[in-house]
Order: sequence, then C-alpha cells, then structure tokens
Amino acid sequence: MKGVFTVGEQNIRIQADIDNKTAAKADRDESYFKLTEERDRKEKEKNTLLSDFQEECWKKTANIRKTFPDTQKGFKRKAQFAEKVLQTVGSPEPGFEELKTLYETAFDPNSRAYPQFKLPGGMTRLQGSNGNELLAKPLACRGDSPFADFIKALNADDWVRHGHERFLDAGGVCPYCQQELPCGFEERLAECFDERYQDDVKAIRQFYDDYYNDMQDFINLSRSNLRDAFPKINIKEYEDKLNSMEKFVESNLQKIDLKIREPSSVVELDNYSVKNVRTKLNALVIEFNKLIRANNYINSEKQKNQEECVIKVWELIAFTLKEVVSSYIARAAGIGAELKDLSNRIDIGRAASRELEIEIADLNKRIVSAAPTITNVNKLLRDSGFQGFSLREKPGRGNVYEVVRPDGQIAANLSDGERNFIAFLYFYHLARGSHNDADAGKDKIVVIDDPVSGMDFETLLIVSAFVREMIAVCGNNAGFADAHIEGNYIKQIFILTHNLFFHREITRNQTPRYNGVSFYMLEKENNVSTVQHCIRRSQNISGEMENFNPSQNLYPALKTALS
Repeated sequence: MKGVFTVGEQNIRIQADIDNKTAAKADRDESYFKLTEERDRKEKEKNTLLSDFQEECWKKTANIRKTFPDTQKGFKRKAQFAEKVLQTVGSPEPGFEELKTLYETAFDPNSRAYPQFKLPGGMTRLQGSNGNELLAKPLACRGDSPFADFIKALNADDWVRHGHERFLDAGGVCPYCQQELPCGFEERLAECFDERYQDDVKAIRQFYDDYYNDMQDFINLSRSNLRDAFPKINIKEYEDKLNSMEKFVESNLQKIDLKIREPSSVVELDNYSVKNVRTKLNALVIEFNKLIRANNYINSEKQKNQEECVIKVWELIAFTLKEVVSSYIARAAGIGAELKDLSNRIDIGRAASRELEIEIADLNKRIVSAAPTITNVNKLLRDSGFQGFSLREKPGRGNVYEVVRPDGQIAANLSDGERNFIAFLYFYHLARGSHNDADAGKDKIVVIDDPVSGMDFETLLIVSAFVREMIAVCGNNAGFADAHIEGNYIKQIFILTHNLFFHREITRNQTPRYNGVSFYMLEKENNVSTVQHCIRRSQNISGEMENFNPSQNLYPALKTALS
C-alpha cells in the first residue's frame, strides 16, 4: 500500500504557521473570486454593449443595405457587419443617388455600353441665304408699261401671275373671262415681271427646299438618337421638344409656301421658337451623353468599378453611423480600461495565492511523514485485539507499507474482518493526510460504503467510533463543533450501510441537525431502486420540517409491532 503522509504531533509550531498561511490564502482566494465575479459582470456589460451596437448599426442602415445588397457579401450577419463598420472611415461622397447609379450599372449583369446621342450640326444649306429678307419684303410688278401700271393700280400682281401660270396652256384665251387674249399679251406680261422679280421668286422656292431639307435632317438625326437609347435617361422631355420642333418647322414651311404662291405677301417665320427648341434639344443631348459616357466607362472596367462601389458604400455606411460608432468606442474604451485593471488585480491576487500555496507545501514537507501512520495503525490494531499482524515500511521502498506477521513474514490468509479493519484504518488515516507530502493538508469529501462487513461486534464498535469522529470533523464546518474533535479537513461525508446496528451507532443525536445532516432510505422492488429523503413535518414546531431516522432499535420496533 502507498504510504499515507500525516502531520506529526512534534511540529505544532510549523502547523500553526501553515494554518496562518492557509487562512491568508483563503482571504486571497476570496478577494480573487470577488474580483473574478466583478470581471465577469464587466465582461457581460461589454458583451451587452457590443450586442446593442450591432443591433443599432443593423437597424440604421436598413435602407442602404437594401439598396446595395451585393456590396455586403461576407458581412450579412450583424456581428460581421458591425466589425466591418469599426474598420471603415466614413465619407459622405459621392451622394446617395450618384452611388446608386454606379451600383446599378456596375452590378447589373445585363448592363452594357450604349451609343451617345449625336449632336445635330448647323443649317448648312441656309447659310448665306437671303430667304428671310425676301419673306419680309413684298415682290411686286416692276414694269413701266401701261399694262404694268394697270396691274399695279389693281394690286393684282399675284392674281395675274397665278392665273397666267395656272392657265398657261389655255390656247390664247383669258383664263378668267374666256375672251381671246390680244396679240402680244405674253410679251407685255413678261415685261411686267422682270428678271429680278423672277430671281427673287426662284430664291424663295430654293429657300423652301433648303429649309425643308435642313430641318428634316435635324429632325431625322434627332429621331435616330432614340434608337437603342440608354434606358436610364428620361427621354420624355426630349421627345416632347422634338415634337414641338416638328410643329414649328411645319408652320414655317406653310408660311414659305404662302410666300411662293403670293410673292407680294409679307410673312415672318417663327425662328425664335425653332431656335429655342433646338438649343434645349442640344442641351439635353449634352446631359444625356454625360450619363451615357459614365455608364460606358463603368462597363468598360466593370470589376474595378464594382470594387470602387463596394468601398464607397461602406464609407457611406460608416459616415451614416458616425455618431453611433463614436459613442460605442468611448463606452467600450471605458469598460476595457476597467477590465484591464481588474485583470491586473486578478493576476496579482492569483500570483500571491500561488506563492502562499507553495509556501504551505514547503512547510508541509517539513512536518508530514508516512511513518506516524504506521505507528498509529499498529497501536490501534493492538488496542483492538489484533495481535497477529501489523504494518511496516517495505524495505527498499520509501513510503510504501506492507502487512507482516510477528515473525516478519508477509501476512497471508487474513480473514475478511481483518482485511476490512486494516483497510478502514488505512482509509481513516488517508482522510487525515494524503498519498504525497504536498497535499497532506488539503480538504476532503469522504465516502464510506459498508465498512463493517465481516467484522465482529467489538470491531464494529471501534469502527463506529472512528466514523463518528469523522462525522464530527465534518460537523465543524456545518456549525456543529465538537470540543473534543479538532480539524475541519472533511467538508462533506457520505455513509452507506446495510447494517442496522452500525447505522444506529453513527447516527446518534444527528436527526435534530436538519440544516447539516440528511437521511435517505434506498429500497429495491421488482429490481427497481428508489431513494427516499427521510424528512417530515416537524412534530414540535408548526410550519417547519425535520429529519427522521428510518432505522429503529428493537424496543421501538417491538412497540410498533404490538400496536
């Protein structure tokens, strides 16, 4: 058997020093535990602060996260999201709408480049034309013959000219009165509308053609811009302006046509409206092309722009949460400083406790020994009537015991009672000490299971006395101090037995100690075990509970049977 180290009686002064250091260590440990509890509370406060911060970050950025979902890959959980926010420097640039445009293009799988709108040039055919001047000036008969004077007097230039052109092939008959025209009428009529007049009329006709062609080219080019147009520009205003342009041009063409039919008339084109609409259309084209170029640039370097968009979105998120982050960092820093201080104090306390533990272990090594256990066990064996064997330290093996006969031979064929008794004595001393010198003074939880099997009545009484002593040591911790029993190294004890007499011996006067002692009865029926806690309503104090001992001696059992 391994040796059992116990404290020798000659080292009381050192033991007192051990007790003092043990008490000091207990104080250190209590302070350490309180600091640990405070640290745990601060850790919980820190975790709550972080959880609240994560929740607030999540709620306040709901719109941004919904608008730019593809920029938060890998950060879809609140904890990851908040950690990313803490690592990002906020920026309000670019604005939300501009960033939205970048995102919709960079992350749209169907996005592509689009042709820019063409900007219509100037009126090339009308450059240098005097059409407008001719429109504002009446074209009249210029001849000085009597017939020309007659036409002028009647102000019938357009009527005569129109009639002559319409009925040029009337066969020498007046187209209006059907009378035969006088000889030489054609020559006299031509003299009324000289070459200059004819040139002016021809110029107006040319002006009509040039105006129509230039304006039609402008309109056609403007219309062609709408084919395969960038879908994210608003073309409604553009179409409205273009429709207005067509109406103004049509109106002006009608005026020019009137001038051609009635050269003496004065007409004025609505050039202001046409020019105004052209200017606005051109301005829209310039704005549209900015958007189209931006779209095309994003598509030309899609991966790069996606990466840039992700960065900008996170900067916008961090900027949105600027105050939330600032508040969290300040509060977290305060708690962190407190935790650091507590950790330092805990480390100091742990080190001090460990130092005392080492000192106690060193002192124990000076006062504990395995030899006293041999002496004490052998004395108990002699006092109990066991003369045929004893313990000794095994030769050549330090701190190891063997059981020998009086002649020094190894004891063989011990009875069950003898084996159980020496085993109990060994256990009794082990509860007081330890298998190594450093742990001799440590506290114990003791379990004893039927220690009196095979023992005679006298031995049973001896074992019962030792067990009562161990119960008293445990009772010192529960407030049931026994003046005759020193020590408190047993913090809890469990005793199980089938022996009714042994049970009665060790439970004397224990039932009143309700707050420190419990009784249980184990029963088996149909191979099923049950455990009954033996408590009941107090028979003396109303409303209180008390223990009751399930075992009875012969007199109560007989009394119960007779009743």
